[in-house]
Amino acid sequence: MTVGEWSLDHILVDQRGVPTLVEAKLLQNSEARRAVVGQIMEYAANAEGSWGAGRLRQLASEYWAKAPRGKDLDAVLRAAFPEIDDVEAFWEQVEANLKQGRLRLIIAADELRPEIRRIIEFLNQQLRTVQIFGLEIRCFTDNSGRGVIVPFLVGQTQAAADSKGTPRPTRSWTIEELRHIYTASDRPSPGAARLLDWAVARGCAQPAKSQMPLFYLRGRVGNRIATVYPNALYVWLRASAYPDGVVPRDQFVQDLHDIALFAHTPQPGDDGRNISPGLNDLSEEQLRQLLEVLSRHCGSSASEPAGP
Repeated sequence: MTVGEWSLDHILVDQRGVPTLVEAKLLQNSEARRAVVGQIMEYAANAEGSWGAGRLRQLASEYWAKAPRGKDLDAVLRAAFPEIDDVEAFWEQVEANLKQGRLRLIIAADELRPEIRRIIEFLNQQLRTVQIFGLEIRCFTDNSGRGVIVPFLVGQTQAAADSKGTPRPTRSWTIEELRHIYTASDRPSPGAARLLDWAVARGCAQPAKSQMPLFYLRGRVGNRIATVYPNALYVWLRASAYPDGVVPRDQFVQDLHDIALFAHTPQPGDDGRNISPGLNDLSEEQLRQLLEVLSRHCGSSASEPAGP
């Protein structure tokens, strides 16, 4: 999994939407010394930039849809986590955890050096939102070749777990709260603010119940067709999001392609994908073209197009 200029060995997500970053090293690898700690901390520092704004969801969708797996991401999630009632809320929780730096880091090895154990235990006591563990995977065999693999976890203490706290609960955002955050916070999002005002005027903005300040865009028949993050527009591609068939979806994608904001062709099993560039990086002309496309696909069929 690409992160920054490097590649992480494994990334997983648990039922609470907490991303888990796993880096594996053999004892004889020189990087199994102190370098691996710096390596996984660098991955954590770049996690939101590499996977936020829907990118992790997009990559997961592509991974599960690819042969020979050929599975739908929503179905995979529901099978793995039966307690999940709302898939959208789950992915919003993932986004919030990435943004807040609520991560779990695991250094996996056949054996962990003593200095690495001490560093892991120290960091796990000091870090506020990040959990870091060492995972030793030892193999014991007898003369006949039969063996058993035994894992040992380093760094897990109840005190450290309690100090991390629990994720903040989701909340329902009002339009005024979203507008204030997009315009008056220390990290303004002018692109999202413009899109919010346009969507409110057109009657197709639907605030979300989430940790992050985001909202949905409703399509012509009231279905959600996109999620607006502070600096991203995530276009929904899965067929189930379009109750009137995939023809409107394909036309939506083609219209975005025609203004050079979307280069992907929907594939079976696709969940969604971001437009590129991000909302805050669009030129005035690009934003005008985007709103023109959205006016053809958002809001009820009886709505009159609203100006940008």
